[in-house]
Amino acid sequence: MNALIPVIASLGKYSIKETCAFLGIHRETLRRWEREGIISRSGCRKCNGRPFFYGKEILRVLKS
Repeated sequence: MNALIPVIASLGKYSIKETCAFLGIHRETLRRWEREGIISRSGCRKCNGRPFFYGKEILRVLKS
């Protein structure tokens, strides 16, 4: 993971690509973390139908 915490809005909605960039991980790692319950994505989707992660969830994982 990255040493510095990036500027992330806690109520912001971030794509899988953005979430991986913030966490400094590959998208397969993100999928594995979802299966293991380390991180969870939002129950709903953006208007384009793609899943997203809330900034507060990304920040929680970064701080742990």
